[in-house]
Amino acid sequence: METATWFFVITTIIAVIGIIVIYLQKNKEKTEQNQDSKQENKNQIILLNTQIHELKNQLNDKDNKFENVISIPIEKEKNVNPANNDFLTEESKLPATDEILSLTNQLALLKQEYEELQSDLENSENKSSRKRKELNSKITEFEQEKDDFETKIKDLNSQHEETIASLDENSIELNKALNKALINIENANSFLNAKEHDNQHKLKFYKSVENIENFVEKQLLPKLQSFNEFEEGEQSKYNELIWTWANLQRKSWLQSKKVIAFVGEFSAGKTSIINKILTHDNHDSLNLPVSSKATTAIPTYISYDENLFCQFTDNNGVLKNINQEVFENVKKDLFSQISLSSLIQYFVISYKNENLKDISILDTPGFNSTDVEDTQRTADVIRESDALFWVFDANLGDINETSIEAIKKYLTEIPIYIIINKADTKSSAELADIEKQIRQTLEKNSIAIKNCLLFSQNGTINEQKEYIKNLFKKIGEIPNISKIDELDLIYRKLDEEILEATNQSVIEKKKNKLFKNELSIVEDQIDMYFKSIKYSSEKILEKGKKENKWLGKDYYKMTEDERNELEDEIKTLNESGKKISELHTEIKDRELIEEIERSVSKFNAELNQRKELRKLKGELNTLVEDWDPKYHSRLK
Repeated sequence: METATWFFVITTIIAVIGIIVIYLQKNKEKTEQNQDSKQENKNQIILLNTQIHELKNQLNDKDNKFENVISIPIEKEKNVNPANNDFLTEESKLPATDEILSLTNQLALLKQEYEELQSDLENSENKSSRKRKELNSKITEFEQEKDDFETKIKDLNSQHEETIASLDENSIELNKALNKALINIENANSFLNAKEHDNQHKLKFYKSVENIENFVEKQLLPKLQSFNEFEEGEQSKYNELIWTWANLQRKSWLQSKKVIAFVGEFSAGKTSIINKILTHDNHDSLNLPVSSKATTAIPTYISYDENLFCQFTDNNGVLKNINQEVFENVKKDLFSQISLSSLIQYFVISYKNENLKDISILDTPGFNSTDVEDTQRTADVIRESDALFWVFDANLGDINETSIEAIKKYLTEIPIYIIINKADTKSSAELADIEKQIRQTLEKNSIAIKNCLLFSQNGTINEQKEYIKNLFKKIGEIPNISKIDELDLIYRKLDEEILEATNQSVIEKKKNKLFKNELSIVEDQIDMYFKSIKYSSEKILEKGKKENKWLGKDYYKMTEDERNELEDEIKTLNESGKKISELHTEIKDRELIEEIERSVSKFNAELNQRKELRKLKGELNTLVEDWDPKYHSRLK
């Protein structure tokens, strides 16, 4: 997961926690408000109860007073004893009546107060009942809110726990990604800081090879082409030869060996075939001693050496060492995360394996990449090989279109062998159909193949031996083209062209031949005119009438006028012929002089060019001698 994604996740979690805290704080405040409201309602109920109690006390007091007021007249009436004949006088009756009236009024007032108190009590009880109902409603609402709040708290806690768990899980993934990135960075640093494998002597050797390559490609071949010393397409052929020679000089692990390149369609089993080649008749050397995962991204040479070396070449062609652990950690995703492919041309794995003494295997990532540079790089290294083995899975059908286009564009000159792998999964008839389909597809795309082989690592032991035997037989039939002979051919061909171009006798012969041709043309034209005049003159002379005599010679008879006329015509004709001849000679002499001057100018220019070529030849000799004195002396 990328850093930006993790930052977003952490920020989101912090925001959620903040929302939870704010929500809890607000609910706490709301709870406190509800509790305050509840307490206030309780206080109001207590106050109302107190008021009711006071009103009841007042009512009781009034009742007592009322009873007292009523009891006084009764007692007075009881005190009057009719049996004793004690009759009240008028004076004694009047005060009693006033008191009764007063008490009656008081009683009425008390009743009124009682009724009012009773009404107040009922109102208070009703108000208290309403308050209780309101309080109960609020308590119910509060309890519901409390339940909702507790549910939300529970959900938030659950979400929080899930978030923490997810965060822990993401943290683990982030740590894994971080550790992986650190490993990739460490591996990348290993490549960037890798030490050169070659010593100063080798570096000097590579520099001399580069000097020869640049000289031939950029100076010598263009100059010869400008002198029309090459036929059509011949210069590109020599460019290809010098490029191949230079590359092989830099790759000491390929010199004097057959280079066999392998390219495979997706999951075709290319690696298993390579391992079978490496372990052929040598079971003590089981496969490669290192993982070859890097071949999914970078072409890898597998060659012989007394010791194990894991190496790579940078874009300057410098061979550098890396340790085995770094190479084994190289995977395709490393190149997608860090642009190492722009720093690495190819890997070289060398170790002690007798099967690699005469051959060098090139394991390639194939042509499935959509990157044009990857395809070009793969094609360049395959182009240096003596043969290409193209591996197919018998179960995956036809050929990848990308591979076809790449081979058509870059590899039409290299011998191609088809290997149909996993042959044990198909019948003989099915394998024949698959081979036929592959051949038809390649033929349709103008791709020629040398042969088609069957292979499988899961068949019987005898079948596997037969597959390996056929494979090695074909490898043995592949010619080992000597790249040194190619340079020899290039050098001698160029030397021959230079010698011919700078040979003075050749120049003189060309010049004399040109002059002779020009003179011959003039002479032929003059002869043609004179023959024409002569022919015309003879015709005129034939106009006279021949007379035969018996005694003497024959003669031509004509009148004097005819004779004079004839003589005039002949004279005129001769004079005209003479003038034509003189004019013709004058014109031809002038043209010849101009042509000779042009030829001389041309040959002088060519002579200067030949001098320049002689100088270039000397520079080439110096470069070749600097590269290999023994090779240079052999060419002399």
